Amino acid sequence: MQDFQAEKDPLPAARAIFRRAAIAMLIIAGIELAVTVWNMVQQPGNFSINLAMLVGAAMLFSGNLRAVSLVRWLSAAYVPIAALWLFLVIRQPADLTFAYLRLYPFQVFMLVVVALVHWLMAVRLLRELGKPEVLAARAAAGKKLRDMRIPIALGAAGVVAGIIFNITLLGGERATRAAALAQQKAGSNYKVHVDSINVVKQLNGSEHATFVNASVAAWNDSVVVHVPVSWREP
Repeated sequence: MQDFQAEKDPLPAARAIFRRAAIAMLIIAGIELAVTVWNMVQQPGNFSINLAMLVGAAMLFSGNLRAVSLVRWLSAAYVPIAALWLFLVIRQPADLTFAYLRLYPFQVFMLVVVALVHWLMAVRLLRELGKPEVLAARAAAGKKLRDMRIPIALGAAGVVAGIIFNITLLGGERATRAAALAQQKAGSNYKVHVDSINVVKQLNGSEHATFVNASVAAWNDSVVVHVPVSWREP
């Protein structure tokens, strides 16, 4: 009965930590929503809400120790993601990076700020939800402590897998073909760089077909555009 009661009613200090972290997540989600609405007013586009922040905040507000532990676990796995961002920026041509910075400074600034805020939020959650007060609440509820090195290692493994996948897919024959098709569409006054490739295999009766869809960045001194290309492979 004592363990059950501790799980339903964690230590007050732990609850205060949960609330602070949840409020911080809601503030971030609210700011992102305001920026999205402002962007839509300036230029109509897709409407998006950061569901991850909202769900995470709801889990923390619930005070459920299993939910809180899951939020901390996912935050730990997210921390190594910064390495993948850096790789993607370094891998693209420097000329393309400078074109983005020169032509769309505000958009680039916002993307960097959002990515940095998300990463800092993950670091803060990992630290806050591992404070002694929270660990004491788990101990009072009979919950064993989780080793956060495991999700961090899994996140790092995901980064390595993403880098290998990116190098393999965007450095092969399909990438070369995508770049050539985009160059034909954009014209010779554009430079091109393959951003992404999606390979879909379909079975139509007894016939197998492979469809390749790619997005290619094309840029010059005045604009950066993304050219979609696709083809079917036998």
